[in-house]
Amino acid sequence: MTTFDLNGRTVEASADHPHLLAALRDELRVTSPKDGCAPSGQCGCCTVLLDGKARVACQTSMERVEGVAVTTVEGLTGEEREQYATAFAAPRGPAVRLLYPGHRHAGQGTDRQEG
Repeated sequence: MTTFDLNGRTVEASADHPHLLAALRDELRVTSPKDGCAPSGQCGCCTVLLDGKARVACQTSMERVEGVAVTTVEGLTGEEREQYATAFAAPRGPAVRLLYPGHRHAGQGTDRQEG
């Protein structure tokens, strides 16, 4: 078992998952990180924050998340969600909506690193 904080609460997930994305979606039922290209990590739609830094979940081993704080879109405050939704909504078409949660997290990780 792998123990980590997920959106502010301690959780355990099987260490047998090939990557964090599989644990989040298949075992923990967190669906905001999307599987767009796993396990290549190219599209970014599975981006989560690991201790405040943006990382693609399909490239993150379960060993890497032991004891780490993992934040998904569900862990953002209402104000943060609204800010990122506004920033991404206007210029994007329907195809990009699949990638939206991960890209929003990538932007947040950048904001936190710069701020």
